Amino acid sequence: MDNTEKINENIEDIIKECNIHRFSSELQKTKDEERKISLREILQTFEKEIPQVCTKTKLDIICDNIEKHKYNKSWGKLNVACKKNRLKEFIVRTQKNEKKHEKYTKRLTDMLDGGKLKQTYITYDEYEGFISSIDIPKK
Repeated sequence: MDNTEKINENIEDIIKECNIHRFSSELQKTKDEERKISLREILQTFEKEIPQVCTKTKLDIICDNIEKHKYNKSWGKLNVACKKNRLKEFIVRTQKNEKKHEKYTKRLTDMLDGGKLKQTYITYDEYEGFISSIDIPKK
């Protein structure tokens, strides 16, 4: 299941929860006994369909999916903050020596800010949202 399907499924669940709230509120306010019976039947069908997961958890899942999805663009379409994040993630993932992380991150972000880190130097997997390799030619 891809991110779009997960987001759509979560949105559908939230809509169902909103409908349950709406029908519950109406059930509390209405005085028509026939309407109360029909509202109870509607609510019972909703309760059978929806697993008991809190809305906060669903919203957290949606936010996580959105967070991951923002990196699923070509390198050229990422904003500077996303590029810096991906550079830092690449260094942490590929460099075993933690002492050099900050040094390499600073060097690459300085190159990015100065316009010296060209798009052709970076192999970026836009479907997975990470940098595969960086090949900076030596001068």
